[in-house]
Amino acid sequence: MKENPEITVRFAYDCFNDGIDKVCEDIKLKYSEYDAIYITLDIDALDPAYAPGTGTPEAGGFTTREMMNMVRYFIKELPVKAMDIVEVSPPLDVPTNITTYAALKIMYEAFGQLSKKKNNL
Repeated sequence: MKENPEITVRFAYDCFNDGIDKVCEDIKLKYSEYDAIYITLDIDALDPAYAPGTGTPEAGGFTTREMMNMVRYFIKELPVKAMDIVEVSPPLDVPTNITTYAALKIMYEAFGQLSKKKNNL
C-alpha cells in the first residue's frame, strides 16, 4: 500500500505460505512499540465452513482455532486496548448459529487472554 505505508495488510494466503507464526511475529515486530492497538476482526476472515453467517463469505480463510490462537497471541504480545468483531449476520446464520458461536468463542478467548495479561499469568 504505497499511499499508506504505515498500514500493514497481511492476507490469509500469507499465513498459509509463510506460516501463521511468522506472520504473527512480523506483526508483533512492527507494532510492539505502539502504546495502544485496536483490533477489528472481520468474521469473514474465517472460512465459510466456520462462519457461514456473514454477508461476504470468503473461501480459503482461517479455522476458528487458528483465529483464536492469533487473537490470543496478539493480546499477549501487543498493547491491545480494544477489539471488535464485525460482519456477523444472525439472519444468515440460521439454523446452526455457527458464526455467532465462533465470534463468541473468539471474544471469550480474548477476554481470557486479557485477564491473564492483567494478572501477569
